[in-house]
Amino acid sequence: MNIFSGWPRNDDDGPLKVSVEGKELVIRVGLQRLKWCLVNDDGPMSGCKIRRADDMAEAICEAANKSDDLGFTPLSTFLDSMAKAASDSGSPHIIKLSPAEAKIEKEKARGYKAAKLAIAEDGGTLEAAREHRDVAREDLKPDAFTKGWKKACDEIIYRLESNEKLIKQNKTFLND
Repeated sequence: MNIFSGWPRNDDDGPLKVSVEGKELVIRVGLQRLKWCLVNDDGPMSGCKIRRADDMAEAICEAANKSDDLGFTPLSTFLDSMAKAASDSGSPHIIKLSPAEAKIEKEKARGYKAAKLAIAEDGGTLEAAREHRDVAREDLKPDAFTKGWKKACDEIIYRLESNEKLIKQNKTFLND
């Protein structure tokens, strides 16, 4: 049974809602509605009393983010199952990869992470990022790992160059 149905009040205490806001997935429910849903006859805490809805919500947040021995949280497990459900429902936004394509994507991700680590170990400077990118460009037939490496370098260079521009603008502003 859906414990979030049957809300007896007509006010707008925030229904259970999932939405995309900007670049964030947002799960939202009003605290009074949450409290009622947990303790109503069909709720998981039926027969209990919740003193403060905001304290209960904080406890739920802590529990949702608590990692097990493998680093999984109830929230990450929930999101994994929702992503699988979206994929299984035939969402046009999820592209099923062949095993070979999946292997290539994993190699790109490995290269991306390795480049970020290497640049950080070399001081995280714009010069270090450019050196690593130049090495990746020398590869005439880049593999997926190298493509991931180059992508990370390009993104880091873009961010560092943007930061330099902001610093120059701030210095100009302060000197005016």
